[in-house]
Amino acid sequence: MMFRASGLLALPAATLALWLAAAPLIAQDCSLSAEGDGATPLTYGPRGDRCEGLYRNRVANRINLRVVGYHLDRPPEALGATEAIDLVVGGGDLAEIAGTEPELRVMSLREQVYYQMDTRSLSPDGRFLWSLDVFRPLADRLPPRDLGAMVCVPGCEDQKAGIVVAPVVFLLDGQGGDRQAQVYLMADVELQSLHVDLRVGDRKLLSEHRIGGRFLPAMRAHRLQLPQWESGAAELVFLAVTRSGQRDVLRLTLAPPVARSR
Repeated sequence: MMFRASGLLALPAATLALWLAAAPLIAQDCSLSAEGDGATPLTYGPRGDRCEGLYRNRVANRINLRVVGYHLDRPPEALGATEAIDLVVGGGDLAEIAGTEPELRVMSLREQVYYQMDTRSLSPDGRFLWSLDVFRPLADRLPPRDLGAMVCVPGCEDQKAGIVVAPVVFLLDGQGGDRQAQVYLMADVELQSLHVDLRVGDRKLLSEHRIGGRFLPAMRAHRLQLPQWESGAAELVFLAVTRSGQRDVLRLTLAPPVARSR
């Protein structure tokens, strides 16, 4: 699949049905374990064009350093009366990768709330209209501002394999946020030290120690505000050290934090 560049204007209501018809319906994996012993309307599972719901947390018994969100803005504070959010892939033309079916993932950044929506059914221009029929009943315990979202090629699960991550824009009622790029990082154990390095080619954009004199708790999202760059793939490297001295390194390729060209 090749998904082409797109602007960031919301879809007119009159063309919504045509937009939905154009979006490919791709078989979803839905590989997470469901929450609890019995199925409920909110249990993680197939939802037609996506997988979504609450799942049972899987303890990795390792550091499991991972990125859980890459945004061009923050999610909306509240849902209002809208029935869907338009999720738009950013990243300039770098996200235009032939022969792939990128994974779009939205997940909880809140501790002890294990929720995820994932799909490969993006429209040809890199959009997904996310119906809120499953998420809305969860909004009291998981406000939309506590969501992380990103697009991954070839997928978001195996981040040690060297994936490309593109940013997501949340469009609610046709409005996006402040266009301030941010990445969210999480680990399964408490971190004592975290070093971040971001560069495009030979140009260093960021190199800093993020935790000094305190700890990053396990399973809590850590937000990193990114500097701006307009084009080219960036290499993002995290070096984490636990209180017991264990080390973990995560290397990712980031698409630039820009809207995609037309």
